[in-house]
Amino acid sequence: MKLENKELVAFERNIYLDVKQFIGLYTYDQTDYEYGYDVINLNKLEGILLVIDYKEAKSLTNYAIRNLKLSGFESEADRLLKFQSKLERRYYLNNLSITTGVQFLLSLSYGSLLGLLSTIFLFVCTLAAILYPLKNPLFVLFYIDYDGKSELGFLSHSVRVLAYVMEIDGYIVISTANDFGILCLIFIKGLIAIVVVNYIFQEISKVIKLK
Repeated sequence: MKLENKELVAFERNIYLDVKQFIGLYTYDQTDYEYGYDVINLNKLEGILLVIDYKEAKSLTNYAIRNLKLSGFESEADRLLKFQSKLERRYYLNNLSITTGVQFLLSLSYGSLLGLLSTIFLFVCTLAAILYPLKNPLFVLFYIDYDGKSELGFLSHSVRVLAYVMEIDGYIVISTANDFGILCLIFIKGLIAIVVVNYIFQEISKVIKLK
């Protein structure tokens, strides 16, 4: 509204300060209402945060979460935490690169245990596709031994790769054909480890933010 109406008071002031003041006054004002009227409507705030600069929106979201928590609005603070994750993913997709692509995948892993498991599943499927035995010797990066069994379909192969990632012995033996194969294994297994550590870190951060 401020951008469309230049006659408004203090138009030249950064909109970040206006939104921050709105958050402070709005959350404080609601605490004085009677039961049934002391309800925080986050739709307007979320709408504003979606259209301003990402870094400012992230900072304002953190500020709003702290204010809501201090005012006793626990569920609203938790909702904004989830909204903050949505903001991050939106930013990564709108500024897509190798770095933001990896950050987007990592962002999918936190927020819920389902998100973590889905991300690990995606990485395991990627690793399974990389490790799947190829007929052409020119493209072979790995030698696969299914513990004496003959060639397997992709599903059975993927299950054994999962066992390999979980370091369960006796189902699959993998040896690399060259240095590039070693790097591929290190990269994928490293990403899975980062995903798990990132999930733990985000959950700890969430608890700290809500305190």
